[in-house]
Amino acid sequence: MKSRNAVLSVVFALVLSVLLSGCGGSKSESGAQPTGGGSPAASASPSTSAAKPIELKYATYISANHYQAALDKQMFQRIEEQTNGMLKFQQFYDGTLIKPEAWYQELIRGTADMAQGNVGSERDRFALQYATAFFNYGITDLKALLEFTRDVWNNSPELKEEYKEVVPHSRLTAGPAYVHTVKKPIRSAEDFKGLNLRVADETSTELAKALGANPVKMPISEVYSALEKGTIDGVMTGADPLKTFRFAEVTKYSTALPYSTPWIWSKLINKNSYDKLPPEYQRVLTESGAWWEDRLVEELKKQIDAGLQAAKDRGNEIIELSPAERQKIEGVLEQIAKKTAADLDAKGLKGTDLFNRAREIAKKVSGR
Repeated sequence: MKSRNAVLSVVFALVLSVLLSGCGGSKSESGAQPTGGGSPAASASPSTSAAKPIELKYATYISANHYQAALDKQMFQRIEEQTNGMLKFQQFYDGTLIKPEAWYQELIRGTADMAQGNVGSERDRFALQYATAFFNYGITDLKALLEFTRDVWNNSPELKEEYKEVVPHSRLTAGPAYVHTVKKPIRSAEDFKGLNLRVADETSTELAKALGANPVKMPISEVYSALEKGTIDGVMTGADPLKTFRFAEVTKYSTALPYSTPWIWSKLINKNSYDKLPPEYQRVLTESGAWWEDRLVEELKKQIDAGLQAAKDRGNEIIELSPAERQKIEGVLEQIAKKTAADLDAKGLKGTDLFNRAREIAKKVSGR
């Protein structure tokens, strides 16, 4: 009996020893004791491991000294701050990474993760988007124009379908349209006849044709010299180039026109680059586009005022059309818009539906 009790005592002691060793502090596979009460699995998890910042490439044709580039730099700094330094942008200005004429193809290829380019060079790809540029006549207030553009976009899934290869980021406008001339003041629709006018977009191109002028396409960098030499009689664009491109030095008259250059998507993001970002970074990046547009409204107002003031300082005349002449030109713009819509209908793109929707929104934002 004593022998049996002795055996049971030994067994009990062995079991107790095993249990106590299991309840004690365990060691890692290397034999080191874990610190801070955490397990090896927890210390190696992605949430606690050091993550590396994501750096994307941004390419634009805009000069690094342009006021839009200043807005870009502020925006990218803001994105970096909002992501605690985890989303950064390597910035390439002056067309140094991507040539302006190949911007869309290079963006799709992944040469840049975000690029700013002229969507007009891809007009066939964005036929409906570019048609909306004809539908904003009568709107010259920058905020109202932006509200119009956003409402049309939000209520037109067919527009979004055109951008399925990329992710739209932010739009660009040159603001209310003007015609700046060297010798002949524009006070009526008839005064356009016979003039050679440099045009910047499709609306100004078609309007110039309809009013009997000859639209001329050339890089904006060549306009000053062409005005100075008399190669062209004037330029249809916004007011800020009077100062930013010094057009006030080589023109004498600036006439306000009853429409604005459209807000058109200008910065686009490579879809693969965007899809790889964490959702919270996608949100910050998307929100930064609206931030940029709102800041552009504020900056453009300053630039427009500065441009007009530069012209006045040189003794140039700023001309406001009479209500009758404004209405006459708006009537021409309406006919151009309806023809544009009809041409889209012929291609099966429901242009008239888009036109009618846009004009209803135009009435709402302009209060008429």
